[in-house]
Amino acid sequence: MWCGLKGECHMSEYDYEDEEQSETRNPVRARMKELEKQLAEAERRAQAAEQAARRAAFLEAGLDTSNKMTEYFMKAYDGEVTPEAIKQAAVEANLISTPNNGEEAAAWKRTEQVANGSGTAQPPVDWTKRINEATSQAEVEAILAEAREYL
Repeated sequence: MWCGLKGECHMSEYDYEDEEQSETRNPVRARMKELEKQLAEAERRAQAAEQAARRAAFLEAGLDTSNKMTEYFMKAYDGEVTPEAIKQAAVEANLISTPNNGEEAAAWKRTEQVANGSGTAQPPVDWTKRINEATSQAEVEAILAEAREYL
């Protein structure tokens, strides 16, 4: 091996062969190479585990990881890797939406059920029948007030 003035080192074929022979004779160098291989494998496994945990956090946040937009979001996301933080960032990016309150959520659920055919709309109210079945003046007034709100 020889080094130039700029600090670059070059190996001749003879020096290379000498180094290979010295590795087989030098158990410390052989052990170092073995440990370097183990370290590289451990780093690869740690990176794979980190990627799996990251993907699990995105799934737990409610994102569809098969969606292309979600894939782009996952690659670009650099915030805290917790389901809550990811969900908040996804809402801000308009990937998922959350209703503002319970009433709105219930309304959307009913709308979804009707659209899917799994739920049916309320049957029409027979106001005359309800008024005829009323037993007091106060009950009749309550039915009329309900009818005004309904219509």
